[in-house]
Amino acid sequence: MIFGASPLASVSLASVSLAGEKLAGATPAPAPSPVGRASADIRRGGWRPSTGSALYPMVNEAEADANTSYIRTNTLSTCEIALGTMTVPGNRMRYKAASSLGNGLVFELLSDGVLVASWAHSLTATDDIYSHTLTPAQMAMMTGGYLTARMTATQ
Repeated sequence: MIFGASPLASVSLASVSLAGEKLAGATPAPAPSPVGRASADIRRGGWRPSTGSALYPMVNEAEADANTSYIRTNTLSTCEIALGTMTVPGNRMRYKAASSLGNGLVFELLSDGVLVASWAHSLTATDDIYSHTLTPAQMAMMTGGYLTARMTATQ
């Protein structure tokens, strides 16, 4: 990947999606639920797509491809991307991220502008996969709400 000259935080998010996986107990795992993929840019901040002019097409893939489609920033800035409507949200949030300088990323999941969950990461130069299981209370906050993913590059 080409990140440009002296980037503060070159964060490549290869996939922003709510996984349809359910945690299995003593019963068989249910069929996957719909996935909430990126559907629109809300706020771009200093973030740029690897190709094209919109952020969301770069992170709404069914299979992540960090080599050709990703979003990145060379500044400490925030972007927000709408997630498509889901009839039954999954209980995992998955994404990939990296920084050529070891900067950080704060990833927030919001429903109707209300914070559902937040995760902070110290990034490495390697695309690392982050997967978070949402609690029943967090999932209840998302029912019928307008979901967005907000990403902030940090030092």
